[in-house]
Amino acid sequence: MNYDEYGVCYDKATGNIFFNDVDLVLFKLPEVADIYYGVSSSGIVTQNYIKLNFIQESGYVSDTSTGRTYVFESGYTFKYWCIKDIPNDGARVINTVTVEDVNTVLAYDYYYSYYQTNPTPSTSITYGKIIIDGYVYRIYRTKTKTSTNPIIVVTSF
Repeated sequence: MNYDEYGVCYDKATGNIFFNDVDLVLFKLPEVADIYYGVSSSGIVTQNYIKLNFIQESGYVSDTSTGRTYVFESGYTFKYWCIKDIPNDGARVINTVTVEDVNTVLAYDYYYSYYQTNPTPSTSITYGKIIIDGYVYRIYRTKTKTSTNPIIVVTSF
């Protein structure tokens, strides 16, 4: 561990931040999910709802361009994904959302009004923004509620 001029050290092995070697004050970075996904009958969800009801995972929304399969619980609901709003990386952003090989349209309204660009997806991908545990996430939602086909494939770049 090397301390910078302010006496702060970040230990990559443990993820700990130390203030200095005299006081031994330890700051722990909060662990936050890279992805939240789940369902709701509401067109807009809150941070609390997401944290209580959505599945939390680390990693990318889709590891390859062939896609990742998400299985949602049944019921007449919207399907949601929340992904950290960090600089675009091909595996971090959505290229397509499909149900049985048919592109699914994502919500676009005053809340979901951002267009994904750079890289630009194969179809129009829109999202909103939400803060979860102090981090900004992109929140994607299907345009309509569905009760069938709870299996959705998401591809990235």
